[in-house]
Amino acid sequence: NQFFIREQPIEWFRRLYRWICDDRERKKRARKHKIFINRSNEVVPMQDESGKDCLFLPFNDIKISYSVDDASFVREDFAEDKELIELLKELGAREYSKRDYVYKLLKKRYEDVDELIYATKHIFDYYCECSIPARDSFLQEYKTELNNFQWLTGYNEKEENYDEGVSNDT
Repeated sequence: NQFFIREQPIEWFRRLYRWICDDRERKKRARKHKIFINRSNEVVPMQDESGKDCLFLPFNDIKISYSVDDASFVREDFAEDKELIELLKELGAREYSKRDYVYKLLKKRYEDVDELIYATKHIFDYYCECSIPARDSFLQEYKTELNNFQWLTGYNEKEENYDEGVSNDT
């Protein structure tokens, strides 16, 4: 029950996460269960069904200068508890990265052209910053998302057609 989990004190989460961390199989399964709380006070999994991380540890704002959704991060009182952060790390939690942000931009459908241009710029900037091996990894890992990215396909879901003059060969 999500209400039950949301109302538990931090000590309860420490005990739960310690118990999970005591067994490798429990640790593996726990990431996809809704036993974590984000900054919007929602009970969420650490990973989505496809295995992508969707809940992150807080980060130093200086390291990442773009905006991110608060719902992507552990609840603030969790973030202030050193023991809880260590347990979350042991369960596989990590800091949000530019690559995570780019993935989020690739998955979104845009209705506003300015948002689409903003997303395209950040995706391209990230790609240019990467080393050649990291670029290859990025292209391989996000092949489907890149092939379906709105700017590249010219596809407009609202009109359900393809823009003229835009090649769909990828």
